[in-house]
This record gives sequence, C-alpha cells and structure tokens, in this order.
Amino acid sequence: HNRVGGKMKLYPVVLIILIFFFGCKNDTRHQYTGVLEGTAVKVPALAGGQILALYVDSGDQVVKDQKIAVIDSTELVFQRQQLQAALLEIQIQQEIARTTFDKITSDLAYVQEKYDRIAQLFQKNSAPRQNLDDAQNQLQTVTSSHRSARQNLQILAARQQQVQAQLNLA
Repeated sequence: HNRVGGKMKLYPVVLIILIFFFGCKNDTRHQYTGVLEGTAVKVPALAGGQILALYVDSGDQVVKDQKIAVIDSTELVFQRQQLQAALLEIQIQQEIARTTFDKITSDLAYVQEKYDRIAQLFQKNSAPRQNLDDAQNQLQTVTSSHRSARQNLQILAARQQQVQAQLNLA
C-alpha cells in the first residue's frame, strides 16, 4: 500500500498478478479483476456529549471546516467548572502548606540553634547527657517534619500542574 494525499492506492502490480493467476487457468471463461479506490475517514469528536443536530448523512462528502454536528456541551461546562474548583482548592492547600513549611523552617532553625548550644555545654560538662539526647531527638523530629512539609508542597505543585493541564484541554 502507498499513502498518497490521504487515499490508499494499490500498485498496478497487484492487478497484473491477479490477472495472471486468473488468466492462467485452462478455462474458456474470462474473468476480470479491478481495483476500487475509496477513502473512509473516522472523525473522532474532540468533546463528548449528546448530539443535538446532525447536518450530514453517512456517505455524504464534506469539506474542511464544514459543520457536521452540534454536540451538547453542558457536561463539558460542568467538568470545566469542577476543574476550576479543584484548582482553587489546590491553591488554598498550597497556601496552608507554605505557611506550615515556613513555620517548620523557623522551628528547625531554633531547634538546631538550641541543639548546638546544648552540645557546647555538654562538651564543657555543663549540661547533662539527657538534655543533649532530648535536643537531638527534637532536632530529628523537626527535621523530619520539615522534609515532609517540603514534600507536601511538591505534591501539591504536581497536582496543580495535572489539574491545569486538564483545564487547558477542557
């Protein structure tokens, strides 16, 4: 097969081979074979919905940009509104997550400073081991919370991109 201008065309060689095979019989009848060319195009709808009006029939020829149907877009409008609401929700969640991240970042700086002071006091035998262990435990907890808050921001950014991409398609 050869694609030319969107139509499928068969090589004349196929026709010759068919004539040769049918012509080599010791039959007095004559058989002829021909090639019928045609184009069938499937046109998917860019949007789903119920067809309200159909302006062409099966087999009709159509031209580029010709209106062939009207599709009810009520469902698409509803889907778009849902995506916009989801995007707004994600933006609010991002604001909350950003506030939480900033608070934990501040807490981390404080706890790190506190740990460093207690470690220095412990080095000088001016603080008990228990205070150092408590400060270290608190530092690990806040560090873990900071990492989790940063990951939450990344997840929300990814969700925002997904919903925005869907919204751009709707």
